[in-house]
Amino acid sequence: FEPPESSPCLVCVATSMKTGTPPMVRAPDMPSRTDSGSSDDAKPSTAAADAEAPAVVVQHSFASVQPDLPRKPNYWISCCKACVLLCLALLCQPIWFGTAIVLSFALTGVSIVAGLPIVFLILYFYSFMPHNDLYTQLLLLSYKVLFFARYKPTARGDMLPGLLRPKEQLEKRAIAYAVNILVPLSSEEEFKKDRITFTSTLGILFEENLHRLPYYQRNAAFAPGEDPVEYVMSYVGDVFPHVNQIYREKTSDEACTQLAFFGLGAHRIEVETETRTDEHGNEVEAKMYVVRTNQLSQLPVREGFETYGGDAYFDAEWRIEKIVFQTQLASEGLPGPLVTVRPGERGWEYAKFCWRSSLFSFVTLVDHLYGVHMQAGNACVVAMRQQLSKDHPIRRFLTPFSFQTISVNDNARNNLVNPRSMGPRCFALTDIGMDLAWSAAPTLLQSGVEAAKAQTDPKLYWRALLDRGWDIENWG
Repeated sequence: FEPPESSPCLVCVATSMKTGTPPMVRAPDMPSRTDSGSSDDAKPSTAAADAEAPAVVVQHSFASVQPDLPRKPNYWISCCKACVLLCLALLCQPIWFGTAIVLSFALTGVSIVAGLPIVFLILYFYSFMPHNDLYTQLLLLSYKVLFFARYKPTARGDMLPGLLRPKEQLEKRAIAYAVNILVPLSSEEEFKKDRITFTSTLGILFEENLHRLPYYQRNAAFAPGEDPVEYVMSYVGDVFPHVNQIYREKTSDEACTQLAFFGLGAHRIEVETETRTDEHGNEVEAKMYVVRTNQLSQLPVREGFETYGGDAYFDAEWRIEKIVFQTQLASEGLPGPLVTVRPGERGWEYAKFCWRSSLFSFVTLVDHLYGVHMQAGNACVVAMRQQLSKDHPIRRFLTPFSFQTISVNDNARNNLVNPRSMGPRCFALTDIGMDLAWSAAPTLLQSGVEAAKAQTDPKLYWRALLDRGWDIENWG
């Protein structure tokens, strides 16, 4: 074992802390890591080297010192020192009393002036969404303020090519949890005019620290006959986007087919074959479509919540046939047995509810938040801004497609990724579960490039797509 060339001993480090100078451990004749060569042409003359090179101090090791025996405690106090400190404390006592009196009058004045607005705000926040915590209330109110006060830019007035910012290194912040991803700050946004103002600074401080508010969880169910959609729209209906895809109903078997093949799970359809026995007693291979979410089944969830998971199987006619759950042995931390629920069996409606909820959480966290925002969008805009000049034709072409990407991703970092922010509050996962989900996200993402290991062979590419369930005619 050989120590590094420039590793100082503990005494050297302590000496440098005492004197304020770094320990010197390299002898004058020892080459440094930055020596580029040994040719005569690369070496300066001896006189020039002696004139330019500073004096090198060789730090030798020091002898070991044994502790005193018998051992005596050292609390850095003695009777003499205690008496001196007590006298100084008695001398400072009037200053302490005077400061306390001034502060009490100041606090009394502040409480009188600020008492009315504070009481008003307490009553106001309690008047709406009384069963939610302060974080949820402030987040909803701030979003509404931003929504109705937003500025609508135009391409002709606000996005002219002359306003493009130069190629530069962007200031970034790391996202929470287990993924090493850096997201540029919203102040680095393209076409941003007022970069640093008093109000923008307050907004940044508010957004960066809102997730630090305490989290309050209330496990309650809707009352019989209560409409959850009307409940939600009563609070967010004024800022809710227009609904483009209308489900006539959302809990039937046909709704699961629509969700899997035409909705949120379409990009996650896989193909699997099962061996079955037909009416004649012959074994046949049956083609099944699968939308899996059991990858989330082993993640720990908060108390009062059900675990995620469920693989939904559809037949060749796209009718749902069964949902297979990977159970969890909570006492041992290992996967449990598989549980299959079929249409008409007890627990079928609940099984569909678990699968729909798991699919929404899976796609939201892995495909959308991680894949779209933190990976594709973030990597594209960072590469474009840091590597291409503002006159580069590719950057000119990509600029409209990356509009507000930095601001949106920075907002997601604060409000969707940070612990105790809106994202972790919406998911049932614990902090450990969120950490595990984020660390597994790169392996769960389906972007299309993993479909073909050998891009040079088109047949292998189409074969991979067919194996994933794509119906492609004349692929070979």
